[in-house]
Amino acid sequence: MNIEEAEGILKVELDRLMKEPYENLKKVMGGASRVQTFDIEGASGADYDVEIESIWAEKEGGNILVNVAVFDKGWASMVPVGGSFVVTADDKILGKDNA
Repeated sequence: MNIEEAEGILKVELDRLMKEPYENLKKVMGGASRVQTFDIEGASGADYDVEIESIWAEKEGGNILVNVAVFDKGWASMVPVGGSFVVTADDKILGKDNA
């Protein structure tokens, strides 16, 4: 996996999701799946899987924890590049972790 490319994809997804209002993220959690996945092609032409999971951070109706992981399609898929953040009901971001 091209770590720099995967980290770039992660940053784009985290930035995009942090702009989403709490209510939009809450609607996603009410769906059939709290995990969204999609494929994306990096600038190098490599294919990556992106997984976004939204769960209640402490209790239902409270803060939402959003986890994002970027996997490549090869053997390195066992070790994704990931990050997360927590959003409050008043749309404040309580921390961003890029692991």
